[in-house]
Parts: sequence; C-alpha cells; structure tokens
Amino acid sequence: MHMRVCIKDMDGDHLIPFSQELDNIVAYANIEKMRLGDRLDMRYELDKTQFDVLSLSIQPLVENAIRHGVYRRGPQGGSVTLRTWSEDKAWVVQVEDTGVGFDMAAYEESVSRGEADSTGLRNIRFRLEHIMGASLDAESVPDRGTTMTVRIPKGGAG
Repeated sequence: MHMRVCIKDMDGDHLIPFSQELDNIVAYANIEKMRLGDRLDMRYELDKTQFDVLSLSIQPLVENAIRHGVYRRGPQGGSVTLRTWSEDKAWVVQVEDTGVGFDMAAYEESVSRGEADSTGLRNIRFRLEHIMGASLDAESVPDRGTTMTVRIPKGGAG
C-alpha cells in the first residue's frame, strides 16, 4: 500500500497537505524501524502541520537521514527528528539526524569532480525552489549528524 501511494504521489509536481506527506514519512520510518530495530529512534516534534508541500519532498530527506546517516553508524544507530514550526513568512520543516555526518566542503568538491552523486538532493532542491519558492539548507558535522531545513514561503511561491 505504501509503495502504491508513493508512486501515485510521484505523478507530477503537485502540492499535498503536509499531513499526507507525514503519512508517507511515518509509513517509511516504520518499515525502517522493523529493519533496524533499536538502532533507529524516530522522533516527531510537530508544532505546525496545516500547510502544503510538494509530494515526496520531505520523505526523501528522512530516507537519506536514515540510510546515509543512522544506518552507517552501525550497531549504535542514532535518531532522526522531524520538526515543523511557523516563522513570520515561512513554514519550516527540519530533518535532523545523529548519524555519521559528513564534511560539506569535501562533499561538494567530490560532487564537482564527479566522484559523488547528488542527483537526489539536487532534484529535491530544484523542485522546492522552482515550484514552491522554498529553500533547502544543509548543515553537517562529521560524527555528529546532518540537519536539512526547508523553508516554505507562506502564501505560495514568491
């Protein structure tokens, strides 16, 4: 069922209620929790949920946090926290993990040399910026984790 909903959501770049994206995130995280057990601590700190997002724009950020952050920590695992809140002019969605983290400058350099692939993240950023007028900021610290912050302008794309 989860796969069918995700495939349906990928049909075009349309906005959906955040609550629908959250359903996709929870379903995905539950599947990963079955696989990883106590190695994954999924947390939800949702202050605001009554806004729209692009379908499958936040779920891949959670997926990356689990697969590239927490999973790579091995037996000790880690946590992924999904947060939402409201600012004066934007809805904010943040995905923070306590995974392996990485050196942002070194990563960007390896992408520019063609040694690393950032297609997924680049596509998410492109969709957010060009369809919603949103921004995606990434911060990461090796051995500490990664934080991805999406700011969605209130009232639609500017």
